[in-house]
Amino acid sequence: MPRFFIICSLLIGMFFFVSCSSEEKTAYSKSKNLSVLTTVDPIADLVEKIGGTRVEVSVLVPAGREPETFTPSPMRIAELTKNRLFFRVGLVSEETFLPKLQTNAPDMKIVDLREGVALLEDHCGHDHADHDHSHHAEPANSKDQSDHAKSEDHADHDHADHEHSDHDEEARKIPEGDYCGSNGMDPHIWMSPEVLKGMIVRIAEVLSEMDPEGRAMFEKNRDLLDQELIRLQKEIHEKFKGLSSKIILVFHPAYGYFCREFGLEQLAIETGGKAPRPQDLVSWITTVNERKLKKIIVQPEFNRNSAKAIVDPLKIQMADHSPLKKDVLESIRELAEIIEK
Repeated sequence: MPRFFIICSLLIGMFFFVSCSSEEKTAYSKSKNLSVLTTVDPIADLVEKIGGTRVEVSVLVPAGREPETFTPSPMRIAELTKNRLFFRVGLVSEETFLPKLQTNAPDMKIVDLREGVALLEDHCGHDHADHDHSHHAEPANSKDQSDHAKSEDHADHDHADHEHSDHDEEARKIPEGDYCGSNGMDPHIWMSPEVLKGMIVRIAEVLSEMDPEGRAMFEKNRDLLDQELIRLQKEIHEKFKGLSSKIILVFHPAYGYFCREFGLEQLAIETGGKAPRPQDLVSWITTVNERKLKKIIVQPEFNRNSAKAIVDPLKIQMADHSPLKKDVLESIRELAEIIEK
């Protein structure tokens, strides 16, 4: 009888050992996925489309929140610092986050997706009478200089035509370590299909560096996404052939890169991150009437009542569009349809 209990105890012990080992193995296999952090959903979408099942993506700014005003809680920061890689784009919400990230997760790789992009000045800081889109900046200079050097070596790459040579000569260097978005550059780079082409090359490249076994899949997904972007560009150019006006009126200036690519002009009600003063509305009413503008594009992340109080005196309709929508290609397509109508 004692021998029977001993055997049973051993069998039960072996069962729990195998079970625990299996759970540990499962947890380990999950942890093998590359953990990636992005600032907003559109960038997360790109990483997921390229990384597939080999990445786990977290987002700093929750859906429906304004990246310009969002500040993560200490608990949320603690969770996010567990990621191994961070793709940033220069949004203001990164200002309070990055210093804490560098303190709590010094080994996390930080990649600035503005590298290689001819940046536009942030029109939040301009008066609506000044709509010049000709100011550009040089590729952003992130901490990881070796990464930037590698990103320049695309001479024999199929995506070599993604370089924005038309703008690079006019470029202005972004100060190294400027993570706060206060450099006056527009961070909404993902709203241009042409800029996205370069971004997905960079994303696939970095994922391949950190997960060499997934390189073939990353490059395949990158090429498929590149083809989608080419089709989207052709579709939008076709839509815009018959446009009677090249001006779009927006509440928040998030479409500068889209406008640059497709030959449009963006007029933004919001200046310096603030709504216009009552005395400014008279000038806006004149502008709207003179240019025969019928609609204004308003982002749902902003207070609709505040926007309505400003828009109503202009006697124009509001068209909703979010540049923070998760499916970035669909977001661009929806924007083109709003403009066409």
